[in-house]
Amino acid sequence: MDHRQEMKKTNRRCLFFKPLQLLVLGMHVLALVHWSLLVHGQEGGEWKLDSLDVPPHHEISIFAGSLLPFGIPGVRQEYPNWGLRYVHPLQIWHTEYSMIAANAEGVTFFQGSLSIRYDLKLNELATFLVYVGVDLNLYKRSPTIVWTPDLTQQVDLIEYDYNSVLGGHVGLAMVTPISEFIHIRGDCKMAGNPGSMLFAEIGLVFWLGGKTKEDSTGEEGSPPVDVE
Repeated sequence: MDHRQEMKKTNRRCLFFKPLQLLVLGMHVLALVHWSLLVHGQEGGEWKLDSLDVPPHHEISIFAGSLLPFGIPGVRQEYPNWGLRYVHPLQIWHTEYSMIAANAEGVTFFQGSLSIRYDLKLNELATFLVYVGVDLNLYKRSPTIVWTPDLTQQVDLIEYDYNSVLGGHVGLAMVTPISEFIHIRGDCKMAGNPGSMLFAEIGLVFWLGGKTKEDSTGEEGSPPVDVE
């Protein structure tokens, strides 16, 4: 019965993340709508790569969300999770290193990921991210409870060992700034092997290093020059 109570508590925690999932999906829908308008309705404008419009910088982010698995034996519910991410720039692309952890309903799940990211700046308030990469998944499925025939008493609890599996993922994200060096990022990521997994995440991104646009150009704040 304790295991059933734990499942009920976890389901309540998952309900807390439902608004976050809707927010993440809403951010992506708005980004796609804006992108479509930008492509078909802009007046001579062009897409801008984030790496060409923003000085190079590193990123550290913390995020939370939910994991929805498909086709993984013993891993069938929706699980709340949290994670950390570190990003460093390349010439055009960005490299992301991330870690996700979940522990609920008897399931323990860890994922370490390496991704290559491409940034598309839509406007000053939104940047659209596309990334693809590889995963190392370490997970332990939920235990099997053995009951008496009348289902009134627990007879045994079968525990399972950890499994490690290599997989891959593709994801979309939208970033909007709170300040010059603090941003909100919402992710929707699909991963494969074991089974299929859908991640909906939202969190804070902190920029490290780099310079402001004014510092990088050296044009803002410079005194006017008289030309005779």
